[in-house]
Amino acid sequence: MQIDIPAQMPERKPRLPLATCSFEQHHYQNLFTVADFAEYNKIVQTYYGVRDSNQRIDSFTTQIASNLSNTHYKRSNILDIIHKQDFCAL
Repeated sequence: MQIDIPAQMPERKPRLPLATCSFEQHHYQNLFTVADFAEYNKIVQTYYGVRDSNQRIDSFTTQIASNLSNTHYKRSNILDIIHKQDFCAL
């Protein structure tokens, strides 16, 4: 084991709200809306705006929409997979 002082102290990215990633009764919550992430979007935007390196204007929901629309990830069938796994009722 090696113990040392890191050369840099990177800023910690904000965590998703616990209610969006912790569930009871052995099932996932069926629906989340963009409004459910409004407060978290503000926190993420502040984080990106004030950090020392790579400042940008961005939000969590914008990142998700951008990643899902990127054909590089070949996610054209992701909605079917989500429905088959009962993660989404839309």
